[in-house]
Amino acid sequence: MKQSVTFKNRMLTLAGELFLPDDFEASKTYPAIVVAHPEGAVKEQVPATYAEKLAPHGFVVLTFDGAYMGESEGEPHFTTDPFQRVEDIRAAVDYLTTLDYVDNGKISGLGICSGGAYMIDAAKTEKRFKAVSAVVPVNMGAGMRESQPNKESLVATLTAAAKQRTAEVNGAEVQLMETVAADDEAAMQFPEHSLFREARSYYRGVKENSRSTGQIVFSGFDKLLRYDAYDMMSEMWSHPLLVFTGSLADTRPFAEQAIQLAGDLAEDLVVVEGATHVDLYYKDQFVDPVVEQIADFFSKHLSE
Repeated sequence: MKQSVTFKNRMLTLAGELFLPDDFEASKTYPAIVVAHPEGAVKEQVPATYAEKLAPHGFVVLTFDGAYMGESEGEPHFTTDPFQRVEDIRAAVDYLTTLDYVDNGKISGLGICSGGAYMIDAAKTEKRFKAVSAVVPVNMGAGMRESQPNKESLVATLTAAAKQRTAEVNGAEVQLMETVAADDEAAMQFPEHSLFREARSYYRGVKENSRSTGQIVFSGFDKLLRYDAYDMMSEMWSHPLLVFTGSLADTRPFAEQAIQLAGDLAEDLVVVEGATHVDLYYKDQFVDPVVEQIADFFSKHLSE
């Protein structure tokens, strides 16, 4: 059973969906999971796939569009603000605590792709979580900085973003930059199995959605370039952490780093044999066993 909901993050209204257990009764209380989506994605894509499979395990699962994305408020739309993303997750926890049928002491967090890193970042200070899991996490800020060949290029990009911000506040149209390959030929320029090669087939085919354009606001790119989801993680981490990656995923180093920084609280790094990054978005042969392990992991830590 699924129902549409809205909740506030300060002045913005966020759009979400609640997935309820098959035998749901409003008079009972249930453990809950907050799910964070990949960058540029919407709740109807990867989050819905995982939520639909987790709810039958007895969880209330909340998916939502981050601010400036999908059906959520925020202008200009498609702005990527990682600090806002983290606060969105905390607002989602706030919302769950207002529901009489959610056990406030049994809330966990799950994030996929950049949502996995945002979830980890949120959990550094969000101590209402019982446990956290991340599937193919991507530390977007670090990844974007690594894409710049040198400091001069990085500074030039920041300067261009600053100039565009000035132009927009003085009436120019908002400039959008692509995060998904414009066509199949462009996608094929990336290495085999890479996230950027396979993202096009997912976002422009398997799970295409009119509210997921694969674009972000260029004038806000500065926020992403200075962001690091794993900053101070070793000093602040206090949750059991279970991370999944694919044996063919080019984003695997981000998963390995998260586990390393979690120290003794790292439950496991599960490497799914034969899976790429995008395979773990939707392919049942990979997603189903991952969901089973996530459900078991969260259930195990509910009583702690």
